[in-house]
Amino acid sequence: MTHGSEVIGFDFITHDSIHAEVRQFSEPVYFAFLDSIHRMMTVQLRPLTKNQKYYKNEGAIVQYDLDLDQVLWSRDINYNDALVEHYGYRMIETKKGKSVMIDLATGQNLWEVKNNIFRIFPLLDFGLGYRVKKFGTNLQDVEGINLSTGQVMWTREIDRKFGWQEIIPIDSTKILISASGLHMLDYRDGKGWSYEEKAGKDRINFWTSTNTLYNMTSNVLLDEGHIYYASSSALLKFDFDGRIQWSANLPDGITGKSLLMLVGEDIVLVNSGSANSVNKPKLEYGKPYTARYARNSGELKYLKVHESKNGWYNDVVISGELMTVAQKNGVCRIDLMTGRVISEKALEEKTFGEIQRILSLPIYIKKSEKQFEELIYADSTRYYFYTSNEWVLGLDSELTLVGKHPYESLYLLTLAYDGLHFVTKDRETFVLSDDGLIIMKLRMGPKASVIGERMYDIDKKKMYILNWKQFSG
Repeated sequence: MTHGSEVIGFDFITHDSIHAEVRQFSEPVYFAFLDSIHRMMTVQLRPLTKNQKYYKNEGAIVQYDLDLDQVLWSRDINYNDALVEHYGYRMIETKKGKSVMIDLATGQNLWEVKNNIFRIFPLLDFGLGYRVKKFGTNLQDVEGINLSTGQVMWTREIDRKFGWQEIIPIDSTKILISASGLHMLDYRDGKGWSYEEKAGKDRINFWTSTNTLYNMTSNVLLDEGHIYYASSSALLKFDFDGRIQWSANLPDGITGKSLLMLVGEDIVLVNSGSANSVNKPKLEYGKPYTARYARNSGELKYLKVHESKNGWYNDVVISGELMTVAQKNGVCRIDLMTGRVISEKALEEKTFGEIQRILSLPIYIKKSEKQFEELIYADSTRYYFYTSNEWVLGLDSELTLVGKHPYESLYLLTLAYDGLHFVTKDRETFVLSDDGLIIMKLRMGPKASVIGERMYDIDKKKMYILNWKQFSG
């Protein structure tokens, strides 16, 4: 590693150049993980081919101490058959059906287990993973792993054909898993109740092949000691002991991926009219509809199918009893008191592409050479939608298009620090005051982070260290 310094910005108040310290690694940084608690940075290096277009398989993992300003250790990695994941202060390498815990202080292996660990709970010192395939092994057996020793604590069968949707910590000992139904387990022994339910289906086409649909379920909604969950056939309410409090049948053959929300004293189910697929990220399944149920009894108040040419629902936002929906090819608003569609508009300009989501994060646009404006909150009556062709569209309360911005012209709020706002596009960052006035311009990216009084950023082979103390006072 080499040391140096570079100009990385300009101060609009003092009109001075801004310098940062530079640490240069031997190869491009493929991935970096910043541990703010232990003040460490784990850097994965991966060289490029001669034409600089592709990554090579061989690389290295480097552990860097931010306070000592030095490399503690490094070890080789082959990216073709190994994957390194960071979970807080834990580092696990998965390779050829084995998971290895790496000691962050030395880079040495602490333990190894024949299991693909995919989720850990650091406070419980516990992880979850599926057994590797071997003769006589049930491929649906998930194992609980002691993270201090790597020992298998227990084994339990949980179907993973259609994936895991959610993993929710309930209390200091219990975890709720949504995967082909619901499964409550005690992390210490793996015991607990299960409600089995398919979270997908196989579509058989004799002319092509079988297409597996998945995520044909809702999110898990928790409220006052109860669990609400919808499959493609029923909406159910459970207590935490797995007893069904009530269930309501859902329309046969048209319910796919859905969303549950608590609205007033009721549960609102919004069916997207879509499902995820192995062959396609998303495809049409069934029909979009909105249904409302009494939270205590499960009584159906309404179920309204939305017959629309604008396609499935991609995203929703609720304001009181009004729901705004981003459809595949349009936008609509639904009165949640009645389930009635009160306004709807198709997206006529095909150049925008498909509407994918409703934006809620702060987005900024340059108002002048000296000031930025926060786009979403500049007018509370407008909603902004992101499209597949990377446009941001502003619509007013009548769903009239009142603004369109190429996404590449917008800046995202990436950091709030020391009373300032950092807005970034690619590797261009502006530091703003509360009223949007430009204070600094920095050559830093969206993943820049602050630890103590230093800001760290990585680009290609270089790590930039900006001492923020020079600007205080």
